[in-house]
Amino acid sequence: MTLDDPQRVAMARIEGRAEAAEDCPALIEDRREANLASGVSFYRVAPLDEAALAIGVLQSPGAAAGSEAALDINRDGRRDTYGHCATAEGIRFFVRGDPDGNGRPLWTGYYYLGYDLQPDCSDDLAGT
Repeated sequence: MTLDDPQRVAMARIEGRAEAAEDCPALIEDRREANLASGVSFYRVAPLDEAALAIGVLQSPGAAAGSEAALDINRDGRRDTYGHCATAEGIRFFVRGDPDGNGRPLWTGYYYLGYDLQPDCSDDLAGT
């Protein structure tokens, strides 16, 4: 799901696990330890559609990528909201379970950048 406006489903292919900074900026030496600390893995992804920034949601190749169902990961019949915000030193990615972006976070992910930012995350996302 792209994070630009308007959001849209963009297709991509997972090529394999990223092991080095050449494959993944999250693994640059000054960021590597912080980004791996939570036990997450990073993967090389080949976009099939142009997208500047996106949150990946795994689906089978036969799934209807452009359908509203593809945007409803908790399967409650409503489109979920995908977004990001700045913390003091990184980017918090999130998916909320409602179309207005006000529901509780269904998922959050963090990308440590290694430099100071002006935080703009809401209280429920700032510490998650």
